[in-house]
Amino acid sequence: NEELWNEYINGAWAHPSPLEAGGLLCRTPLPAQLIFQMRQRIEGEIGTVSTQQEGDAEEFIWGDLLRRRLLEELPEPAEGRTVESLFEAWSQNTEYCFRLAETLVGERLDEIASKASNGRLDPRELSEEEQELIVMYSRSQEMWQNVCLV
Repeated sequence: NEELWNEYINGAWAHPSPLEAGGLLCRTPLPAQLIFQMRQRIEGEIGTVSTQQEGDAEEFIWGDLLRRRLLEELPEPAEGRTVESLFEAWSQNTEYCFRLAETLVGERLDEIASKASNGRLDPRELSEEEQELIVMYSRSQEMWQNVCLV
């Protein structure tokens, strides 16, 4: 069927959506999850964020950290541009944000690993955000190629 072939080639067959009967549910890599979290925030003043849904503040710790890292990486705005407009443009560059998220995760995992003594890590010595990263990272390693038929 030429119509289905065109739809497949042009990428319309894969899209984010609620669960659909007969659809596939694919696990996204950890950096992509952090980017999604970062983009799910409603911007107030630059550098501060509020959640779209009440009660989900804890779920977006790493999205917020990625947002802060991106803000630190931005160049000085040229005349006529604002930090907000730069952030908006740069945060939509998925490849750049993916590399930034990978770097953030790698740096923080190295920091966590440096806290180990004799090859053991005491979770009581970790902050809440470090504990969350360990959980997210281990889940992504366990299920990195998960695909489910709905």
